Amino acid sequence: MSERFESQLIFHCAPVLSGKKPSNLICFSKTALPELPQLLERYEVLLRRNGLAIRFLDHCDHRYMLLIYRPQMLERYLSSPFVRKLLSADGYAEDATLEQLLDHLSHRLQSCSSFPHEIGLFLGYRAADVICFQKYQGEGCKLCGYWKVYCSVKRSHKCFRQFDSIRNRMLTMLAQGHSLQSMLEHPICCAA
Repeated sequence: MSERFESQLIFHCAPVLSGKKPSNLICFSKTALPELPQLLERYEVLLRRNGLAIRFLDHCDHRYMLLIYRPQMLERYLSSPFVRKLLSADGYAEDATLEQLLDHLSHRLQSCSSFPHEIGLFLGYRAADVICFQKYQGEGCKLCGYWKVYCSVKRSHKCFRQFDSIRNRMLTMLAQGHSLQSMLEHPICCAA
């Protein structure tokens, strides 16, 4: 497998890999990692066996944008009536399946002139923070970490510290010669 790919995946997605967050975005340069489509074919099986999925959301001439996610966890979050109402306001069907929601998000990423802010919901950010981000156009947040926080600052700060701890542990294990496969199959490295 690819240590370079695994280190990037762990750096950007450790909270998802460890089961503490439903999803994360990661972008790869097509010139830096031209073999990405072939790599993903090999990694999809490993990730699927461990309750994870990968999906191309967008790509252009220069980069691939991937969503790494835990389907059950993401579906549970997105099925909240309040979250569904927010998504509905952005044109998502209220009765859409997870795959249909992701299809619509992918379409919006490819067709919108600006980044669709509802993506925060797909990344498991707190709905209140997503609403405030849209309302204040990203300004005036009380904490900036894995996302911009407007509400529940102490809780978010604790969450961010946990995410950092998981990432650091996983990166240390990778540097010590452990593979992503061993970390996913023996998740003691991810407990926090």
